[in-house]
Amino acid sequence: MKAVYGFINSNTHPTISLFIAPFYVINQRHSIFIVKLQFMKTFLSFLLFPFLLSASSTWLNDFNQAKAVSKEKHEYILLNFSGSDWCSGCIKMHKDIFESQAFQNYATDHLVLLNADFPRSKKNSLPAELQKKNDALADKYNPEGVFPLTVLLDSNGTVIKKWNGFYEKGADNFVNEIKELDASNNN
Repeated sequence: MKAVYGFINSNTHPTISLFIAPFYVINQRHSIFIVKLQFMKTFLSFLLFPFLLSASSTWLNDFNQAKAVSKEKHEYILLNFSGSDWCSGCIKMHKDIFESQAFQNYATDHLVLLNADFPRSKKNSLPAELQKKNDALADKYNPEGVFPLTVLLDSNGTVIKKWNGFYEKGADNFVNEIKELDASNNN
């Protein structure tokens, strides 16, 4: 099989050939498919690379760990009660608020995130120990069983603010409310 390298020829610098050649290889039968596949892989890698490097906020699932991190970093704890596989408001809250760029930017440096999930599907069931911890959190902070429920806590576990249900005003307003609470409680 003879391969033709588009505009790449023997006068092209070897390093350039190494990086560009996979995109321009035109060969018999399967070459166009290979060129498209290689291009798609490379394109997707470049497209997704910034997301892989961005600092996304990590949700903890252990209250004691969250309190320790909160005390160490002098940050509030944002506790979210969710039903990840059955509660449409919870799913929407995560998608529209917690996954938004505005929230991610703020939470990364200002909040310790804690998730207490209560899935119903057997395939999503939690380990017994984690379920027990989530039940204890619900007993203390969500005895009415509201979903979603988001609670802002200080490092000792004292409630600063509760948001019942899906937050309708958008991610920017949600972040601004937290900022205002932080400013008013630190003055």
